[in-house]
Amino acid sequence: MQTTRWVVVANREKAKIYQRNKQATEMELIEELDCPDARLHEQELANGTLGESFASAGDGQRTVRPVHTEHQKLLVDFAGDVAEKLEKGRKAHLFEHLDVIADPGFLGALRDKLASPTLQLIEKEVSKNVVDAEPKALRKYLVDA
Repeated sequence: MQTTRWVVVANREKAKIYQRNKQATEMELIEELDCPDARLHEQELANGTLGESFASAGDGQRTVRPVHTEHQKLLVDFAGDVAEKLEKGRKAHLFEHLDVIADPGFLGALRDKLASPTLQLIEKEVSKNVVDAEPKALRKYLVDA
């Protein structure tokens, strides 16, 4: 009996979800998600989110930098979008196994967003930013993992 495997390849800008059978050598792209705002510069994203506050001592004002940058917020939100797509696939029994190849920063954010049952389906993780690699190269990363 063949089992279905999904392979998600992602970074902060885009994610691709492939499907393949365990014995198959080909991977079929079934979904591509995009986060176009991730390509913007931090200042374009912030758009005035830096605030000014009065210092408790002294007579001046100072700029308060947010704890998380806009890019970090986008990364977490996009990881949530990818996780939601994977959760829907798991609940619909579209795959039995999951492999993840992701940029190191995105990999951690994705793990944080995935529900425990989906995390348990992950068999291989590769911490690399290779979202634009050809399927043949992706298969090699998974074999070497």
